[in-house]
Amino acid sequence: MRQLYKTEEFPVCEIQKLVNDVNSHINHIQSNYSCDTKSSELLNWIAEKLNSISKIARRDVRFDYLFIQSEIDKLYKIDNSLTGFIIRLDFNKEKEPNRGFLEFNLTKK
Repeated sequence: MRQLYKTEEFPVCEIQKLVNDVNSHINHIQSNYSCDTKSSELLNWIAEKLNSISKIARRDVRFDYLFIQSEIDKLYKIDNSLTGFIIRLDFNKEKEPNRGFLEFNLTKK
């Protein structure tokens, strides 16, 4: 069974802040060493890749996973002996839904 345990939280605002910090340093280096064209090309490439990472981090997710995470946290605070959760995600309201089944183990290794 696939492990889904997340070991580190890395919010979008932190990614954006780090990208901005690195871009700031790149601009500082480029202004101080403007005659070094080879390094400038490399720094421009790095800045372009960082901006791509920043754009990807800001994209909307497919559904509000934070709401689900919050509900799980609430239920666990009420009863910390819970060993799992059953979550049904329906895309359409149907009398007889046709659902797939996923099972994941979230335990630490």
